[in-house]
Amino acid sequence: MAQGLGRLAKKKASRSKGAAKKHQKTTATIRRKGNKHVAPRRARARMGASEATSVTKAINSKNESMIAAKAVGSGTNFFLKDLSEKGEKIRKKQLQERDKKHLKQQRRTTTGRLEKQLEDTLK
Repeated sequence: MAQGLGRLAKKKASRSKGAAKKHQKTTATIRRKGNKHVAPRRARARMGASEATSVTKAINSKNESMIAAKAVGSGTNFFLKDLSEKGEKIRKKQLQERDKKHLKQQRRTTTGRLEKQLEDTLK
């Protein structure tokens, strides 16, 4: 009789519950191809994210319609430079307004705090 030719099937070791959970967690967090966005867990954050995406989609659709109208209306000559300049101006204006608002708010809170400290020291 030949010995050692056939191997006995080894019993596969089962994972402990902790190891199984760890494996399940790591396989769930592996990034896959395609959409790499991870949805936020909190309801308020999800709402804000969906609101931001809807605003972005509205802006994109408006821009696409403007570009399409310009392409159809121009015939052969079609340049996007003026549209990009217009968008750049709008973006800069919005940034200025936002910065102005934040600075004004900052000044208001700092000035109010300092005035209160001054009054407290003079009393």
